[in-house]
Amino acid sequence: MFGFFKKKKTLTNTKTKDTLSRTAQILEFNLMLCRSGQSYKAKLNSDFVRGYFVGFFDASLQYSNIQIKDDNEFFECMLYGHDILLSKDVASTTEYLRSSMHLQGVESFDKGQAAGGKDYFDFLNEKIQSPVTLLGVFHNK
Repeated sequence: MFGFFKKKKTLTNTKTKDTLSRTAQILEFNLMLCRSGQSYKAKLNSDFVRGYFVGFFDASLQYSNIQIKDDNEFFECMLYGHDILLSKDVASTTEYLRSSMHLQGVESFDKGQAAGGKDYFDFLNEKIQSPVTLLGVFHNK
């Protein structure tokens, strides 16, 4: 199941890379406002936030109609997005993502994943002006 942890490939599809880069920029704007909050690192490592990132990136791939053929390609996509987003916040984005993927099925991770996906779709479909769920988590709202 988790054979995608064995070796790191790089994405070659330009549309996929562009989509994930833009998505990371949306999340980065939120994180810039969160870094000043109390317990930033602890919250960054919470199950909910980890799930939120995966859900947000996954939703961006779905919204862009990017077909993911298997778990390995999904991991590569998630890693590409996490590298852009978190390289200055965590020692190893690969280890961060690996730990996150092992949380699938954990209630708080799953709730975060659903919230991230919902925020992305609501934002792109103009139901909300900005995805602010992370701000609430990091600033205890």
